[in-house]
Amino acid sequence: MTGRPIAQVCRYSTTGLTSIPSEVLKLTVPMLVTSACYLHEERCNRCDTSEAHDQGEQHVRDWTEAMWPAMQDARIRRHTDGRRN
Repeated sequence: MTGRPIAQVCRYSTTGLTSIPSEVLKLTVPMLVTSACYLHEERCNRCDTSEAHDQGEQHVRDWTEAMWPAMQDARIRRHTDGRRN
């Protein structure tokens, strides 16, 4: 069993991911590329990752973009539940 290293590199930062293949979670290289792009955007926030995203898994990117607002709303609700002004 070998890992699959994926790196997103820009002049400001390098973001790497490694996935160990398993029967439970089968991530393809394009899926890892998309994940690395999002992680790099979160950490770096300075560069354009569109060329790297083009090498990734479009279905995963579409799903992430569609779900992101709902995930952010849920995070805010969890944070504010039980708090009073």
